[in-house]
Amino acid sequence: HHRFAHEMPLLADNITDYADDRNVYLHRPVVPEHKKEYSNIKEIFDELLEYMVNLEKIVSHAIDVCIDDNDKTTKVFLDSFLRDLIPYTKMMLGFVDYIEMNGYTPKDNMDMDARINKFMGIEPEFRQNQNDD
Repeated sequence: HHRFAHEMPLLADNITDYADDRNVYLHRPVVPEHKKEYSNIKEIFDELLEYMVNLEKIVSHAIDVCIDDNDKTTKVFLDSFLRDLIPYTKMMLGFVDYIEMNGYTPKDNMDMDARINKFMGIEPEFRQNQNDD
């Protein structure tokens, strides 16, 4: 959860900060409440993967526009931003692959939850504490 849900707004803030540095106002519309009902966990991760793939395509298109406009500074920023997105797309792909291979019954979901740190790239807390010594 923290490695995805909390990182996305921070990545968006990087864009806002870059625009502010360039004295460009970016209108940020109000984000509506997400009221979609999902029938299973597979639908959620399929949608998240699709979102990430589309976001990468949009950023890639913006990079093409920068090349056409000879805006090297923004191109460099967007290249870096795209590289920052890739691990999160990979994470969603890992979830989708796992679900497709192992199923999404309640037991399957509990099994995935038990292995969630593998997908999120988080070490178990006891290992983190051992490294602090």
